[in-house]
Amino acid sequence: MLKDFVETKRAERISYNRTGLTIFSDGNLLVLIEGSKESVQRGFQNAQINGRYHSPIKLYDGPLSQRFFENQPLALKILKPELYKHLDDFKTDEMQEYFNDFASSKHIIPTIVSNFLKNNA
Repeated sequence: MLKDFVETKRAERISYNRTGLTIFSDGNLLVLIEGSKESVQRGFQNAQINGRYHSPIKLYDGPLSQRFFENQPLALKILKPELYKHLDDFKTDEMQEYFNDFASSKHIIPTIVSNFLKNNA
């Protein structure tokens, strides 16, 4: 079920030229959407009315000098449960290094992600 959802979201993001990261931990999601302002706003508005999400909150709404996940329409990080770990995009050494470099960047976005990881590990 989650795999089908992820593939649907990836296709949707490609069609809207959006990229980003989704972190899943026991039903909690942190979603980073990158793209044009209009496209990102449309995506957030859809999340607000979509019955799959409970109480979406916008944590950051501002420009980026570059996309963090430029080549990833939906990079997926699974914290819990183990049942879904096989869907995690950051299993290889190369992808783990990429994620760690992102997480150590001096920007508010990696800080938000790092805090989510600490509070949901």
